[in-house]
Amino acid sequence: MKLLSLHLTTLLNNLFIQYFLLFISLFFCTYTLFSQPINDKCANALPITISQSGYGVGKFTSAETDISNATVENNENFYSTIASAGQTEKSIWYKFTLPTSRKCTFSLKQNGNDIPGNSAGFTVYLSNTCMPESKQAEDAMLASQSVFGSSTYPCMKPGEYLVQITSLASSKGKLFVELDLDYTNVNYDNPETAYNFGVLTGNRCLEYSKIKLGCYTVKDNTEKCADMSSEFTQSVWYTFTTDNYFDYVSIAYRFMNGLDKKEKIGFKLYKGNGLTDPFSSLQLVDGCSSDSLSSNIFIYKHFICNKLLTNTSYSIQILANKNITDEFELCIQKVGTAPSNGVKPLQSAIQ
Repeated sequence: MKLLSLHLTTLLNNLFIQYFLLFISLFFCTYTLFSQPINDKCANALPITISQSGYGVGKFTSAETDISNATVENNENFYSTIASAGQTEKSIWYKFTLPTSRKCTFSLKQNGNDIPGNSAGFTVYLSNTCMPESKQAEDAMLASQSVFGSSTYPCMKPGEYLVQITSLASSKGKLFVELDLDYTNVNYDNPETAYNFGVLTGNRCLEYSKIKLGCYTVKDNTEKCADMSSEFTQSVWYTFTTDNYFDYVSIAYRFMNGLDKKEKIGFKLYKGNGLTDPFSSLQLVDGCSSDSLSSNIFIYKHFICNKLLTNTSYSIQILANKNITDEFELCIQKVGTAPSNGVKPLQSAIQ
């Protein structure tokens, strides 16, 4: 009788363990099946990593996310394009940072066709605060899309961006996003494409040296001025060559219109020709200096003959705040063509 009782107890224990293990397995399977994605909330947006500390160009892809069990937050906003398509039932979030302006193509993609093409969309916000609103979507300048596809803007401003991926309730599957970044298409944006004044023979304040700021960039932090804020992310380059004689070289620059207050501007002068010499080989001669400019008033920099060498190339870098969109003009004037022919006084005659 004791033997039968012991056998029955052992059997019940084994059954208990088996059912307990089955319950644990079902619990974890159910949790995995119905768990929300890690970036389900705006505050948990997954970063899209851009190479070279954010200054890289090329294609940059996010982590893949399964949107099947995504939810929406109580205070979540939806851009009109998304709301009109009814894609307000699920959302996931990404984020990225641009330290300088870039041409940007943003794409929503998937591997395969699990999610119908018109069942998911995206909105990009120029904001690092949850929850972003429609105004920040318009500031980002990338058109919101209610389909798998792309939006392009030639001059995305530097800043922190949030990306909201939205879908219909029926959407099930994995998706990801892609950033395709390139340099903005503006003249004289880097040393290799500097505006060339050529050999100085007189006053070089030329009509076609005028540019409009707004989409200029810096390649990386080495172009910036250490004593200027991180918002100075526009850089314009010029080059010139001295001839065999000058008394001094005068460099003048100004904002041409639009400013109703003084704005700070950065100035650097390098020995070397940015068009032909590597940036790392340029030797700093003057700067980084900063001046406050008012509209239509020139700031002058004078360099006498013992500061600059004859028959030598130099490069100029101008740095401006990312928010400035005014026209800018830079002029160079060489003064003096030959030594004076006057009589040189004798030292013995000086009393």
